[in-house]
Amino acid sequence: MKTNELMIGDWVNAGYNSKVTGIDLNTDAIRIAGNIGWFKTYEHKPVPITPEILEANGFEKYGHRCSIWLNREDFDNHTEIEYRIDQNWFELKRMANRLYIYQLKGEVHYVHELQHLLRAAGLNEMADSFVIEKGGSQ
Repeated sequence: MKTNELMIGDWVNAGYNSKVTGIDLNTDAIRIAGNIGWFKTYEHKPVPITPEILEANGFEKYGHRCSIWLNREDFDNHTEIEYRIDQNWFELKRMANRLYIYQLKGEVHYVHELQHLLRAAGLNEMADSFVIEKGGSQ
């Protein structure tokens, strides 16, 4: 991994899963939660997306799909996010006044990539509060 692929709040794996708390582009180093030192990014790996991680973040599993609805009670204005496990395919649809105002689609393999797409959709809080149940700090 390289520092230009990461943002503060992204999940990485350095033998255990942890969030990025600082980035130094000049030295290609990052800080991770629970540590005060800087670590070279080549010492870290991305965290693969799993059904368990998606379910821990509110997605419901339907076969090879995991979906989450935001503002489901307001059908006229809602956001639906779907992740296809078998194809590593992410699709976000935002609706306003019963019309889709935009869609984001893309192939996503790692948690930090999914967090970036959520932020691009204006879902910063969801991206920053993403949790990984096993092997890391919350």
